[in-house]
Amino acid sequence: MGAVLDDSLDAEEFRSEIRRVRRRFELDDEPGEAISDYDAFRDGLETLVYQQVNEAQEA
Repeated sequence: MGAVLDDSLDAEEFRSEIRRVRRRFELDDEPGEAISDYDAFRDGLETLVYQQVNEAQEA
């Protein structure tokens, strides 16, 4: 996801949120392992996606 973002402030904030999710669920530590709290992971991803949609609609 992060590779297709531009250099805007919004894009940097989105990258920061992606990094936060990666750290929270330790995705970089053992990429092949199952995510222990998958429901929370899925919710975090949905929040990321819909946060951008909601912000665009509010603008």
